[in-house]
Amino acid sequence: MTKLQEQKWVLIQSIQKEHIRGKSISQLARDYHLNWRTIKKYINMRGVPSNTRQRKRPTDLYKHEIPQLESKVTL
Repeated sequence: MTKLQEQKWVLIQSIQKEHIRGKSISQLARDYHLNWRTIKKYINMRGVPSNTRQRKRPTDLYKHEIPQLESKVTL
């Protein structure tokens, strides 16, 4: 876990604790200068957030065929 991820996780945990103590989502949003939707997402979060996102590309379906096709092409 990177230092940035650790800081974010500490922030999320503090938001969750304050919400459990009775602070409203709108008050937390004002206190932390975050959107209320972000606060709601952090309250519902159960684990450390992932910093990597797997994006699918159109060529992923043909990943195993591309090297074979490239080897057949002659210039």
